[in-house]
Amino acid sequence: MAQGLQCWDAQGRVAVDLTDYNLRYMGSTTVTFNATETSKNMAFSGATQNGTVVIITSASLKNPNEYFCRAYNGGFNAVLMQTSGAGVSNTLTIEVYNFE
Repeated sequence: MAQGLQCWDAQGRVAVDLTDYNLRYMGSTTVTFNATETSKNMAFSGATQNGTVVIITSASLKNPNEYFCRAYNGGFNAVLMQTSGAGVSNTLTIEVYNFE
């Protein structure tokens, strides 16, 4: 049976297309931003730029939707999208998946 996930951006372009791929849970981690940080690079063994999805599942203080993550070979980058929201420490819980 086919399965997958598709997400579109505000302009209607496909941003993520995992149709007919199998997701494999790799693990979870936490990332803590101090009040002056707006991005962090985190090492995560097995993560690849073209085969990993990083999902923020919760945040301790600020809305987790104010952050995004992008995988690179060997880890991922977590970014606070709104610099006006900087100044508050926050801890994100993040899950990492590979797709094949």
